[in-house]
Amino acid sequence: MPADSESESDPGPGPGPGPGSAPSPPALPPLPPRPLHPPALPLDARRLHALFDILTHYETYDEIQSFKDPETIYNYGYPFVKKTVGSGSGSSSSSTATEDNVPAAAYAAQSDAPLLHMLFNKGVLSLPPAKTLPPAFWRVRVQTLMAQLAEAELSESYDQGAMGSRKILATAASALIESLSRGALGGYPVRRVSGSGSGSGSGNGNGTDAAAAAAAAAGRIAGKTYDTANAADFSNAWDDVLRAMVYGDLVDELFTFCAEHENIEEHSPAVHAAVDYIIIHLAEFLHYVFVLSPNGRYLTKLADSIQQLVPYTLIRQTLRVSNAATMINGMMKLLLAKLSVGGLTNWMGLTTAANDGMNLLQRIISLVLAYDASNFKKAADKIEKAKDGPSKAQLNAIKEHLARPRQYHDAVRRDSITRRQSMVVAILDSVDPQLVRGLTEAQHAQCAQYYAALLSVHDRRALTDVFCRQNPDLFTQALRDGVAALDPIIRRIHDQIDLKEHVADAEAFIDAFIEVSRGVNVNVNSNGTGTGNSDGGDGTTAKTALPTVKDYVVLLREHRQLLFKWLHRVATETPDIRDMFRAWAVDTIKVFRGPPVSEEGDNETTTADNAAAAETTPSSSAPASGARSAGTMDGELTRLFAALPADVQSALVPQIDAHMAYLDALDEAAAVQKQALLDAVYAPAAAGDGSGDDDNPPDSDDNSNNKNVKKVAGSGRFIARWQELLDNTLVGPATAAGGALRHGRDVVHITAPGKTGVDGRGVKQRGKGKTTHTDGRKSGPSSARSSRRPSPVRGLSQAQAQAQEAQQHGMTTTLQPPNVESVVQALGPPFRAFLMERSQGVHA
Repeated sequence: MPADSESESDPGPGPGPGPGSAPSPPALPPLPPRPLHPPALPLDARRLHALFDILTHYETYDEIQSFKDPETIYNYGYPFVKKTVGSGSGSSSSSTATEDNVPAAAYAAQSDAPLLHMLFNKGVLSLPPAKTLPPAFWRVRVQTLMAQLAEAELSESYDQGAMGSRKILATAASALIESLSRGALGGYPVRRVSGSGSGSGSGNGNGTDAAAAAAAAAGRIAGKTYDTANAADFSNAWDDVLRAMVYGDLVDELFTFCAEHENIEEHSPAVHAAVDYIIIHLAEFLHYVFVLSPNGRYLTKLADSIQQLVPYTLIRQTLRVSNAATMINGMMKLLLAKLSVGGLTNWMGLTTAANDGMNLLQRIISLVLAYDASNFKKAADKIEKAKDGPSKAQLNAIKEHLARPRQYHDAVRRDSITRRQSMVVAILDSVDPQLVRGLTEAQHAQCAQYYAALLSVHDRRALTDVFCRQNPDLFTQALRDGVAALDPIIRRIHDQIDLKEHVADAEAFIDAFIEVSRGVNVNVNSNGTGTGNSDGGDGTTAKTALPTVKDYVVLLREHRQLLFKWLHRVATETPDIRDMFRAWAVDTIKVFRGPPVSEEGDNETTTADNAAAAETTPSSSAPASGARSAGTMDGELTRLFAALPADVQSALVPQIDAHMAYLDALDEAAAVQKQALLDAVYAPAAAGDGSGDDDNPPDSDDNSNNKNVKKVAGSGRFIARWQELLDNTLVGPATAAGGALRHGRDVVHITAPGKTGVDGRGVKQRGKGKTTHTDGRKSGPSSARSSRRPSPVRGLSQAQAQAQEAQQHGMTTTLQPPNVESVVQALGPPFRAFLMERSQGVHA
């Protein structure tokens, strides 16, 4: 029977009845097999790897975007229940709105988000504390909160005309989750395959059993040293450690080693290099979010505002209480207790649904969001009072549009896309076509800013309503459930470890992180050299030196011992907790094993499937860096592709090949970026460092010998694929005349009006090593690609500036992914159907 017709809830006809099975009805003729068309061209290992990358990339992001629909959470599957008849999606009046009214387990048969469902159930729900959470935590608290967030209709980047913080973080999550999903579906390669290696080409080493894999993994890191300043050796160390964790006993060893040694890096040179690998890539991620993204200055200000409101002193005083039960009760009162007239009357029974106010955590959230909303409201008020600005009728039309229901907003957005109109023109035309007549470009720009500011106000008020102003207070109830689930762990740790010391460590790290993200103010002479001081003087200009990747690397290295100290104390003082999480980690890491050693119940390829995949994989196809395939998914992807008509197969193969070449070029360019990044990180600090003139060393290497390597967003696939999602985000036309739709790559310099930076003023635009203060929709870095590019020379077009830079650096323009829309349209639906079938009946 084809593997793609199997599911855990439907055993189907097998090779024979299992023990204890019910009597079978009279034999029916077997179902006809799905028609297969002989592949026009064989899908070798590299093509399968490229196809797997395409399908998981778009499927993951599509699933994340689907949560904008309130129905998605009800069709998610376990642990969330289906919506019952008459219940409002996300409404507290739902049949799942009270803990005493949790319905019987009624889960969606197939998840609408199968990839997320798989990772969540295998990784999160298997955590020891998660297993003790009451059913109402998922079915009532989390499910209703997520439905309410979807119903809140938070703004779209298309409407805003800029990339918002939620979009940036959602695409980052998608880029990370797609990597995890590929590992969970296809398995991590048992061995690193080189171009001179065997001709299997499969990433899972067919025929390798668990014992051989474990021995190979252990031998790969035992006694081996690595040059962490060499990009290739650096990556090999990380690869070897991952393989030893998945197929060997390294996870178990690290738990034991943490209990015996405070510095986990002393385990082996491989682990030491792996820690460095994590630090450098985490630093690159932080630099990307807080420096290069358009909202980096705003996010730094947001983190600073929250940090200033957290009552660390009271928390540390509460943690001094020796009795664990009293301490937990005091902490709950400090953070979650509510003191209000409504709360008192509800408690006395005089009222049943009076607003009972906010607790401390909700007050912090509401204050931060209210401050943000006030800045956006000021930006909107400024436009309303502007001379020669939009008319009151035009501004009122925008307000009227915002007050209309979701279906109306979606229809206007569709009209804007279809007619190639800006959202402002589409809105005005939908309210009163007369309002569009006589609209100047200046007024159109102000209307766009006004609409974006009102959307930002709406978003923050909606978030406040969901988390801070609903009755019953599901957010507080969820937090209480979480603390109750962690209660035994907290008690055990509190009895053995001084928690206030580690809270102080966390506070110190966050303060240091915010300080680094702020950058430093320096004065620069007329010749561009730093003066080394921050006080103004004759002939100097104040500039802000933004942090570099190296600054974040130094920060993380300086504070890593705080984490090591915490892990060591927990592992040493609470062996029962250590062993509990050790068992979870050892069991969870097996999700990433290949077919020979995968867990029972996984959808494994058969020996015949592996043999067929090997036959279609010529040894000459393996590149020098090692051939990779789709692993466990080889057989299924081959079947999906073979089910297409021959002419469709022939049309898709060139796109798959183009994506294969793109991944090869991406890896090559990322390796160059990584080496340049390592050179910058390990280079000694130069005299006068801190002027900010070289805020991104990897791209400033004019003397690089890699003259023909294209530029990429980061030193690995993660940031590059993240940037790809941002670049492809659809944004409406910028002018009243309409025209071509824009994408994320076209608005890299735009931020929403009203967003403030770390100094309380408008977000900052970063030029070459400096920042300048701006108000409203001004330029600011949005992506690694745009921010790493020097500002265009005045008088040159953007294309001319890019060409000039390419000539100076010996590089072509930024590496762009190929168009694989036909592949997604042809194979995306059957791939999702396969994933949904695998999710059928899957519980924790």
